[in-house]
Amino acid sequence: MQLGTVEIEFMDAVEDERIIKQVNTLLSSVEGSFVCNRKFGIRQDIIDQPMQVAQMKYVEDVYDKVEMFFPQLLVDDVSFTMKDETLYPKVYLMKNEDYEIDVSESDTEEDDVGEEDEYERF
Repeated sequence: MQLGTVEIEFMDAVEDERIIKQVNTLLSSVEGSFVCNRKFGIRQDIIDQPMQVAQMKYVEDVYDKVEMFFPQLLVDDVSFTMKDETLYPKVYLMKNEDYEIDVSESDTEEDDVGEEDEYERF
């Protein structure tokens, strides 16, 4: 069995084209292929499993990875179609209404930086 190209459908309007591309990259990549973060991508051992097991592990991995890398989104559903021994996933995403960006005051105030925080360049 092979894993085909993932189709992503957003249930809510997502205005940020960057997030759409990043989610597509996440769900189209193999885990371990990104040097900066080896957890990014879908586990590759999924394709070596029987179809029902592969589907279950894929769904589990999609839920985990979207929650890990895109907390502003939620997975609504994952469905599959099978054609010529290839499994084609379709992932339905929606906005996480409970997600809030935590910006503390110390992160936004420029007055906190003093001369003691600067360093010398050699």
